[in-house]
Amino acid sequence: MLPALTAEQGALAYAQAERLEAEGCIRINGVLSKEMAAKVREAVLRERQMSTEKVVHFGANRNDLFGDLLLAPNRDDILLPLSGGGENAPIFAEALQQMFGPQSNATLRGLYEIIVGREATLYEFASLASDPGAAQQTIHSDMPWEEQCVLYTAF
Repeated sequence: MLPALTAEQGALAYAQAERLEAEGCIRINGVLSKEMAAKVREAVLRERQMSTEKVVHFGANRNDLFGDLLLAPNRDDILLPLSGGGENAPIFAEALQQMFGPQSNATLRGLYEIIVGREATLYEFASLASDPGAAQQTIHSDMPWEEQCVLYTAF
């Protein structure tokens, strides 16, 4: 069970939630430490390479390893494993703990507790990777508009 948010964390989370509701998006700096961001970047690049090799050399189903993208040439949506024994899974799980875990500096935990609750499902953990020559991704929604938000996306 996660400990309750401190008064300071709760106040920040409510301010973030109000801004997200009013503006439709919010930028939060420092979600990952610089060290963790570097570890995740290297793990994502390894995962992308390994997933590409599984598709090209071993006939793996691309849809099991990569998400579907608009303007896909030179861009990949890499589905990142959080379990299953993959060599990168522990790094991705550690990053999620840093973002949402019980520690006092988990920068997304309070916001997500307010907007989706503690029992919400993490639908996908992935990374977008663009190579030189990739077209700019167009502005788009991941879901059709609904009266109540059914999906939050974090980059």
